[in-house]
Amino acid sequence: MRSAIQDWVRAASQPSCVCRCGVASWSRPAGYSRSCAGAGYAAKPERESPPQPEPLHLDVEQPGDLVQLDCFYIGRLSGTRGRTWQYTAIDVASSFVWGSVQISEVNPDTKHCSALVRRVASELAQAGWKLKAVSTDNGGEFRAEPFARSVAAVGAKQRFIRAGRPQTNGAVERVHRTILEECWRPSFARALIPRYTALKRDLDAYLNYYNYERAHTGRRNLGRTPAELVYGARKMRPR
Repeated sequence: MRSAIQDWVRAASQPSCVCRCGVASWSRPAGYSRSCAGAGYAAKPERESPPQPEPLHLDVEQPGDLVQLDCFYIGRLSGTRGRTWQYTAIDVASSFVWGSVQISEVNPDTKHCSALVRRVASELAQAGWKLKAVSTDNGGEFRAEPFARSVAAVGAKQRFIRAGRPQTNGAVERVHRTILEECWRPSFARALIPRYTALKRDLDAYLNYYNYERAHTGRRNLGRTPAELVYGARKMRPR
């Protein structure tokens, strides 16, 4: 003899309704939809993805507004005492690059950083621009008092990026990678024993090509060379 509970369970297991195709559609909790067993469950509505944020760019309008500086370790060379470093500066507005190869005992030397700032300010002034701000990381060569005096002497302000955020100095970081791929790797591949003087010549030749001949497709250059933005139609080269 069946109990009342068994009868209730049997009744509850029966389909609550039948769809037009003749396939039973079972009762479901509120908010759960099913068209029919043959068609499958209704797809959940896709959540709209939030709009992509606008890309961040440094706020510069003309050459000299902001120049980023950094040092790149090249290595130890045969016949030299100390370590070889590349000192680099790039104008953010035009992508014009200045660089030099120097040797120091261990870490980058403040005097070479100061010399680079004076050179950048001088060449920008010859082209009719003023160096307004310099951005560096927190390395000892940039924190030193002689470097701060050199920046102040040319009438510029020094900015330090936040520690652990090298992408804040992204322009000079990116050009370091470009020089590594297009200048240093071919140079070291050509020479069995790279020499200091040869590397200086290679960097000078590459930067001449980079600044005066290579068209840049960035949002500011728009297919023009860096020299066109700095020196205009005259394409004057600093003496």
